[in-house]
Amino acid sequence: MAGLLDGIWTTAAGAYWGMFFGISGGAHGGENIILLALGIVLLIDSLVCFTGVLEAFYASAVLALVVVLGILSWGAHPESIGFIGSILLAAITIVMDAAGARRKTSFTEEDHPLNLPVFG
Repeated sequence: MAGLLDGIWTTAAGAYWGMFFGISGGAHGGENIILLALGIVLLIDSLVCFTGVLEAFYASAVLALVVVLGILSWGAHPESIGFIGSILLAAITIVMDAAGARRKTSFTEEDHPLNLPVFG
């Protein structure tokens, strides 16, 4: 869910680059297009995470990290709402994706929810 929110946020940040990151003049050398594309890919990847594909969790975490590194290198103002929001959402996304990738996808015979206790 955090990746989905991060994808929506990143897409919006790419669309409204100047307003979110406090950079005057609108587009800043095409970074807004890159951010928009990364946001769309992150959004799609986050939807794939709902299907349980393990690799999608890793890809989502890497994409969130790439977004943050890009924002840091593109000179966004650290006090801007876009900078703070992107850092927080990326951190939450990375932690949640790491937890999602580590989850158990199968049950042992003893732990299976349909395994009823035998009284006797």
